[in-house]
Amino acid sequence: MESVNFLKGFVASLRLESIEFVNPLREDHQKRFGEVVHKMNVDPFIREVFPRVIFKPSPYTGRYFDFVNGMRGLQRELLLFYTDFAGLHLDFSHSFAERILNSYSNDQKEAFGKLALIYARKN
Repeated sequence: MESVNFLKGFVASLRLESIEFVNPLREDHQKRFGEVVHKMNVDPFIREVFPRVIFKPSPYTGRYFDFVNGMRGLQRELLLFYTDFAGLHLDFSHSFAERILNSYSNDQKEAFGKLALIYARKN
């Protein structure tokens, strides 16, 4: 699974957790995504579900540029337009988020849910 395909399911799960805005340029969002990446690396179930999804921080800044670039790609794909990127407003419906998640396996949906809770800090 490519990182953009992973991020699409992840963002849909965030929407189901009532997250309405993601700004990967902000330090607090980078930190929260770092916690998600850590969980992906240490949880055997999630590693098995997403074996090829790898996010690595920059060795110079510690920032996850794949997270930033993936969110830019999702802005174009989900919203069908491109603006100066200042984050991604998740103003789509829960039913649309569920339709996105229906294209993933049950294990993937479960893993996305766990990761979304970490990002939303509801764990």
